[in-house]
Amino acid sequence: MSLCPLACLVLILLIGITPVHATQNLNRSTVASGGTVSAQSATHRVSGTVGQIASGRPQSATNTVSEGFWNTQQTCDCPHVGDLDTNSVIDILDVIAIVNSAFRGAPVSPGDPFCPSATRADVNCDELVDILDVIALVNTAFRNIDSRCNPCEQ
Repeated sequence: MSLCPLACLVLILLIGITPVHATQNLNRSTVASGGTVSAQSATHRVSGTVGQIASGRPQSATNTVSEGFWNTQQTCDCPHVGDLDTNSVIDILDVIAIVNSAFRGAPVSPGDPFCPSATRADVNCDELVDILDVIALVNTAFRNIDSRCNPCEQ
């Protein structure tokens, strides 16, 4: 038995996970020890530690690993204010969606999990979806005037 399969097995046993298949998700887990654990083969390397303050998403062409600590403090994070379709572009589709919400009774886009604003459509953070939100979004989409509020600063 070569060193890598043994080291990989030890790593899996230490952090308490099982191999993930296409239909499985890894749930949060707790590791109650410190230090660095590493395992590698000719094509793969895995290492981890407990106590790091940073998190990230290292990736290759075929693999992505999320690392770090999960946010349990629920700090403010509102990346999609005015971006009703959450495609990271404020465009005509967002303007149409906000007009439908403000004037036609369409369901209002839900907010982001860690955002204090109840909806992505409340562009000016006044807790209403109305003509002022439509104007602010039109300015952002077509006039290069980003007048969206930041709910995290309210």
